[in-house]
Amino acid sequence: MNMPNYYGYYPQPYPSYQNNQNQQIQSGGFMVVPNEDIVSSYPIEPGKCVTFKIDGKPLVLEKSRGFSQFEQPRIDRYRLVKEEAAEETQTTFSEPQQVEGNNSMYEELRAKIETLEEEIADIKRKAKPTTKRKEIADDPE
Repeated sequence: MNMPNYYGYYPQPYPSYQNNQNQQIQSGGFMVVPNEDIVSSYPIEPGKCVTFKIDGKPLVLEKSRGFSQFEQPRIDRYRLVKEEAAEETQTTFSEPQQVEGNNSMYEELRAKIETLEEEIADIKRKAKPTTKRKEIADDPE
């Protein structure tokens, strides 16, 4: 009986789930499209993410798909909001910023904090050091 010659053949292992957990979804680019219908019908391959900007609207959609061929694509919507450049200011926690109309809330919170600080100080004054019991080495039991 002749055995076939299998020189150079090495069986490939099946991909493990651990390898899939370490993979990261790759960016598939950025596209400008006229409407959202195109986003929902746009084919996307597993492990990819494509970002779409809706033309004329402050709307961005991200369509992504996991690595499994059975996983359905996911679409996330983001609204673009223009922000003015903020001046760099340094604030410290010791100087709280007071907002107009919230002074009563600030004062109420400050009063509660002071009350709690007084209660903690009282507890510390009343606390007595505890003495440890001496363990008996020759326990008859």
